[in-house]
Amino acid sequence: MQSLRVFTRSVKDDEKSSYDLLDLVHQVFLISKNEVKYVANLEIDVPEDIILYCNGVQIAQVFVNILVNAAQAIKSQKRYNMGTIRIVARQTDPNIIIRFEDDGPGIPKENLSKIFEPFFTTKEIGKGTGLGLSISYDIIVNKHNGSINVRSEYGHGCVFTIVLPIVSA
Repeated sequence: MQSLRVFTRSVKDDEKSSYDLLDLVHQVFLISKNEVKYVANLEIDVPEDIILYCNGVQIAQVFVNILVNAAQAIKSQKRYNMGTIRIVARQTDPNIIIRFEDDGPGIPKENLSKIFEPFFTTKEIGKGTGLGLSISYDIIVNKHNGSINVRSEYGHGCVFTIVLPIVSA
């Protein structure tokens, strides 16, 4: 309940505070657990000492979008074994780098340049709005002065890389 309360509380767009990245990742996993637990093992490689100065609700929203998309992509393969989703973070002055890696089906080359566009989705009608990654892009790039990109080879999974500047309160 605490994770959900933190995630859903009303926060102004420009309200920022210090957040323990590992704690934020654990909260996001608790919120997303039902989407992930039956399709993928989650591996978390995030040092305990990384502190983000950010809008925690917005960053959590980005993490949920990427994590749920990865789980849904793995689930779409109808495979017999569990997939793997890894969250890896490192602090390298002047940035914090967070990677979400999955062993799902990957993204076809022709779709890679469109995934951050509003309303673009590869999901069947009624299953996705095509807004999750567009909103995520806006949060990372426009509201946190960072970058987000994707690397994928169709059939070999996907890696989303988020780079956020180290900022202190």
